[in-house]
Amino acid sequence: MSNPGSSGPIRRSKVRFAVGKPEGPRSAVWRLWTNQSDVYVASRNVAVATKVSLHGSGKWRAAYHGPGLVFVDPGKDRAFDKWERPSEAVPGLTVALLIMVPSSEVTMPPHPEDMHDLRRVKIEWVPPAPEGRLTQFHVVFTTAQATAATLPNWPGRFNMGTRLIFRADLPNTETIWVVTREQPVTETIEQMLGDSRRKMIDNLKHFMGEAEYYDAPEPRGDIYGHHPERGWRYFIDFSTAEEGD
Repeated sequence: MSNPGSSGPIRRSKVRFAVGKPEGPRSAVWRLWTNQSDVYVASRNVAVATKVSLHGSGKWRAAYHGPGLVFVDPGKDRAFDKWERPSEAVPGLTVALLIMVPSSEVTMPPHPEDMHDLRRVKIEWVPPAPEGRLTQFHVVFTTAQATAATLPNWPGRFNMGTRLIFRADLPNTETIWVVTREQPVTETIEQMLGDSRRKMIDNLKHFMGEAEYYDAPEPRGDIYGHHPERGWRYFIDFSTAEEGD
């Protein structure tokens, strides 16, 4: 986490966060990093890697990132979603992205011995939510005025019971935060998980081959969507390992 007492904004900073623990059941590892006043979010260990770019200009996008199951012609735009920065949720605070990890999706990788690098990098690990609930990470911006009014606390600490994961001050005077809290898993999310898991497993076996699929150290996928009224984007992180693997 960036130093709340630092003398000025950090022009480059980063954080990795995940649910679970490095040598046990876990989610994908998500990474947030900054470059000047631009903020980027991406995950590892997903079948189709995506990166969300939250530019200081207010032009935001989500794009396929790196190798995966989706082929994009060279020179073509890899973005599959572009949107304008949404309105403030409350004065001084803008919700940019939600990342949800249901407790059922915090699973033991089929080949955890192949993931030694997780012990060599700093990751903010969050305990899994109880059964029937999920861990929800909130990526939010605050204005300088809202930040000053919030410190030494963080968004949602008292009214939502959030836990602070990360904070960085940006050159444009805004602050980027990652906070987390637990929420119930709704029937809609359960339905989405069931449909997406089967489809993703079928796609992985088709494109990778069954042998490669079963050898994958940590097969995972995610569901991407948005709130139709407020404009927030979200990911639901899920396991694509078949039961019994």
